[in-house]
Amino acid sequence: MEPENKKERKVLYIRFLALFILGIIIVLIPFYFTLSLPAKESKESNEELQMIKQAVKSHEEFFVYRMDSVQKLFSDFEKEDEDIDMLNAKIVSLLVEMEQYINSDTVWRSGMNKNIVATYESLKKTHKTILDKDEEISELNKTLKLSKRKQRQVAKTNESEDSLD
Repeated sequence: MEPENKKERKVLYIRFLALFILGIIIVLIPFYFTLSLPAKESKESNEELQMIKQAVKSHEEFFVYRMDSVQKLFSDFEKEDEDIDMLNAKIVSLLVEMEQYINSDTVWRSGMNKNIVATYESLKKTHKTILDKDEEISELNKTLKLSKRKQRQVAKTNESEDSLD
């Protein structure tokens, strides 16, 4: 006793299996991408994070070190026994190095770094102006002392001439 529609049943069974497998694949593909994409994103995020950390470390090693050096040199201006021309030369060389670093830097910090260098340059100019004014004040003080001495001498000679009359 064999069924008469054996061929039809076999064809329908194969169609059912194909549609069932297709349905399963359609359902499993989104699950696969849902589960695999976060791993890929995480890997890319970690790579980007490492690049940012390296850039920050490089920035810290180069730029921040030179910023600290410039600040130390500015504080050395207050010392009496320091050669001001030598300090100015060191500051200029550090600022030039910082500007070269900024020009090669393509990250978002370059604008901030340019402002820092501009501030240091402005500070250097202001400090030079202050030193020039200090020299001018000391010269004016000397001139004032000389003028007071001459005024006293003139006053003494006037007193001696008045006493002779």
